[in-house]
Amino acid sequence: MGLFGSTDVGSQATAQNAQQQQQVNQAVGNINSAFSGFTPKFYQQRGQAYEDAALPQVGQQFQQTNQETQEALANRGLGKSGAADQANASLQQQLAGSTNQVANQAQQAQQSLQEQVANEQSSLIGQAQSAANPATVAGQAIAQAGSLQAPSVLAPIGNMFQQWANTWLAGKLNNAYSTPATQGGTVLPTGATTGANSIMSLSNQGGGGGGGSGSGGGNYNVNG
Repeated sequence: MGLFGSTDVGSQATAQNAQQQQQVNQAVGNINSAFSGFTPKFYQQRGQAYEDAALPQVGQQFQQTNQETQEALANRGLGKSGAADQANASLQQQLAGSTNQVANQAQQAQQSLQEQVANEQSSLIGQAQSAANPATVAGQAIAQAGSLQAPSVLAPIGNMFQQWANTWLAGKLNNAYSTPATQGGTVLPTGATTGANSIMSLSNQGGGGGGGSGSGGGNYNVNG
């Protein structure tokens, strides 16, 4: 034995450090195991779940806006005019743009969750490495991982067709065809005496909102 038992004290400290490190390693392993379910497939499924919840809302908004558009055109006697073709094509463009926007939002939600999971896992590992009792931190990991794996509730999306409706239903159609004129005993809106004149009147005001292409009213596909 060394002076004042220093050798025994040193050995004891070494053993305690080794035991502590073993507990830390075990806790880190348990934390990683608790988070092992967060695979690329998990995040892909979460993104798909977002789209599955949001796209039907886009479809409902499109149906409502399309109905209002057809009624507005019919009230002006333009149900089968060039002006109707232009309005319907613009509405289909808005549908395509809204669908793409949902896909982008789903990707963003997926990435945000992935970052949140990584930060939480890293934080728990750091706590385990500095805690007097690493096993306690490892026990918290199971609850934290379970909370992050729980399905999230998608809040109602905003009205993606409101701006389009403001531009077309409350703007272009009203402005272009507000003053009636007569032709052959039939009352027609100004600028709508012929299909060609209708298109020219609207074209001078520019296109509607949204991206993509398409024509016709009443057709949509948000499940692709």
